[in-house]
Parts: sequence; structure tokens; C-alpha cells
Amino acid sequence: MKLRMRAITLALIVGLTLSLAPTGVAAQKWPAPSDLIMDPPTIIFNGLGDRQSITVEVEEVYSFFGADFTLGFDNSIIKVVSVTSAPEAWDHADSSGAPQVQVSSGVLTYINTRFGSALSLVESLPLATVTFESVSAVGASGTFSLTANIAEQSGLVHPVTPTLSYTYQVIPASGVRGQALWPKPVTDHSQIPVQMTDGIGNVIGLNTTDANGYYPNPLSSPLLAPFPIMPANGQLRINPLTGSISPPLPNGRIPALETRLTGCPYSANLAAHSVRLVGGDVAPLAPAMMGDNRIDISDLVLAASRFGTTGVDTNADGWVDGDVNRDNIVNIIDVVIIANNFGEKGPICEPCP
Repeated sequence: MKLRMRAITLALIVGLTLSLAPTGVAAQKWPAPSDLIMDPPTIIFNGLGDRQSITVEVEEVYSFFGADFTLGFDNSIIKVVSVTSAPEAWDHADSSGAPQVQVSSGVLTYINTRFGSALSLVESLPLATVTFESVSAVGASGTFSLTANIAEQSGLVHPVTPTLSYTYQVIPASGVRGQALWPKPVTDHSQIPVQMTDGIGNVIGLNTTDANGYYPNPLSSPLLAPFPIMPANGQLRINPLTGSISPPLPNGRIPALETRLTGCPYSANLAAHSVRLVGGDVAPLAPAMMGDNRIDISDLVLAASRFGTTGVDTNADGWVDGDVNRDNIVNIIDVVIIANNFGEKGPICEPCP
């Protein structure tokens, strides 16, 4: 009802100003807007639940006083989650004068009228930004239908349609990707255990990194299958305490704190997201023979007690005990890393990229 009343109000304003305008003058005063565009021209959704935004703009606008546009789309592929009017086109101080928006059956209708003075000349005028969310779990694509009416303060109305075609595409989610990196000067970032949990903490995916730190590792054993799609409210846990994982990961204790990526969208294709491992969790070695997710005095004592040693591996994980940066020698670099991270404890939580 509000939308209908707003449309009627806009029509009355246009009709009144037309009746007051001198005959033949309004039509000659300004040329019509040159084009209606969407920015970006193509939006790509990275799996089910991904959100992307477009801005509807009109180019070369003269004496702008009001606008309405309709935007059509396939609502089995994407849905509207928000519409924000551009401040350049909306001059209302009172929220009661806010642009009217209605979404029904894959059609977005937007109506905006300025209450103040008209804009005399604008080369490119944003009308509104629309945010969509993918509702398709499989690959899909479509084309937007877009039309608009731009009203001058004189009452002259210009129908505008785009000269270009605007499209959207959903890429089906194929799993989570990322990169976990040891502090320099480590060059081999392989065999870092990574797991994925669902919203209540159940482990649903295990993997290890390759030599460049990327996960999933394409050379992983069959037991360490590539990651499934990130679940709703899931957590990607990098360098977990491996004693709680079944089946166990191949490399035992890793001397760094656990990092979690949290708040990930449902069914996301995450681009390679670099996580710097906070190194220094080398103690205790017993009884579980793995780190305790804290970097404290026990880690300094252990590194100091093995200072200068190579090849001492009582943990049978393939790396020197006390070696923070995995160069197979305990030296001043390891002590410095522990000192720099002293007092840190896991898990370290990062927002999902």
C-alpha cells in the first residue's frame, strides 16, 4: 500500500509540474539521460549463500527530481537481501520520505522522489545499491532485466533502458582453500594439519598442507580427503592439537598455536587465505608429546635445554624437539620466536575471508 501511494504521489507531482511548465520549453531544456547502467556489469556468486552487490546508476542526468526503476532476476538463483538508496539521489532528512522498495516474485521495484531542489547536472548519478544472495547450490546464471523512469523538476519524465546486458552467475562450491605459513625463514610449509568442524564442533574434514602451505594438499592420502564445503557456522582449524583427532594426522605435534577461521558463510568457495602460524608452542613433550596451545616459560625452558642440538627427535614426528621454525636445529632464531610470541595462547580466531 505504501509503495502504491508513493507511486501515486510521484505521478501527481509529475502531473502538476507538467501543467505548470511552459508548453514546449521543458522538452527542449535538457536532453534525456544517456544510459542506465549497473556496476559491476556481471556479478559472480562464490557458492550457495554468497552475497554480492550491484549499483544502479543513470548517466548524464539533468534537473533530476525523481526516479523509479524495476530490476528483474531469477529468484530461484538469487534473492534480494538489502537495498540502500544512494545519498546523491536521496535528499530526505526524515526517514518517512525514504525511497520505497518492494520485492515480489523476482522483481525489485524502487521509487524515489527528492523533496528539496533538483540536481541540475550530474554526469553519473547512483540511484541505489542492491545486495543479492545466492540461493542455488549448483552452477547457474541469468540476465537482469532493468528499466527506469527519470523525472525532471519540470515534470518531464524520461524512460531509460540499458544499452548493455547485465548478468549474474553462481559458481558451485567445491570446498575450502587456504594457505598456512610458518614464520620465515622456513621454506617448506608442508604437513601442517588442518581440520574443519561444523557448528557444534564435530570434525568433518581433515587435511594437511603441501610444500607451499596450501590446503587441501593434493597429495594427501585417501584418509585425508579434500575439504568438504564449509558448513554453516563452521570453523576451519589450522594446526589443531592432534591428540584429539581421529584418524590421527601424520605429523604429530606442530610447534604453533591453533588458528581458527570463524563465521564462514554456508557453502563457500574461499580463496587462498594466508594464515601466519604463531610459532613457539614446543612444550610439553610429555605425556601427550604435543604442544599445549600456550607459549610460556615451559617453551623457553625446553628450547634452551636443547639449544644447539640437531636431530634430537624423541617425539618421532620427524622434527627436532624444541625447533620452532622447522629448520632442524634449535638456535637463537627459535628462542627469539618464542620470546616474541610469549604469553600468546590459542585458539587464535580470525574472521572468515
